[in-house]
Amino acid sequence: DRYVLSTTDHSGLALLSLGNPIRPTMMAWLYPELSFTDGVILGDLVLATTSDKLMISDISDPYQPVELPPFDLSGFSSNHTILVIDDTQIIVGGDTSSQGLKWLEVSQDGSITTLTQWSEDIARIVAKNGDILAIAGGLDFYLVDFSDMNNPQILFEHTLGRPIYDLAWENDYLYIANNTDGVRVWDTS
Repeated sequence: DRYVLSTTDHSGLALLSLGNPIRPTMMAWLYPELSFTDGVILGDLVLATTSDKLMISDISDPYQPVELPPFDLSGFSSNHTILVIDDTQIIVGGDTSSQGLKWLEVSQDGSITTLTQWSEDIARIVAKNGDILAIAGGLDFYLVDFSDMNNPQILFEHTLGRPIYDLAWENDYLYIANNTDGVRVWDTS
């Protein structure tokens, strides 16, 4: 089966099976007492952000999910977003300028290692193309080269007149959802 998450504000996460895509089946209700800002499925793990933790659940048996120890995000941010990089890596971005984003490696046993952190500005929205990340928050966005994870380099920095709501990168084109200014398209080649 294929699964999706529905994050909620003040009532947990719904794990849904898309075995029948026109009639999804509720498999589990995770952390019903918590509020979440984002959630993803990575292999057999559910990863979801609260205001101060990355909650982790093993869903290898989706009828009996197992809560694993959370990863501490306290002092990092209060409103997170998660970008899946591959089967073992995620980026957690946040809305606090001094804390930016964390690039994490996630083992299937739920253990997490921080690979790098970028703390130049808000990292509420993140898109990836190769080793380059487009990072946005508020009015500002950056193109940052992470080919050397120990020393990320800002390649470009720009301020727009309206808040950035989303980023998408397709080939060499960066699409920026820019509030009432519409969608901007930047050629990054």
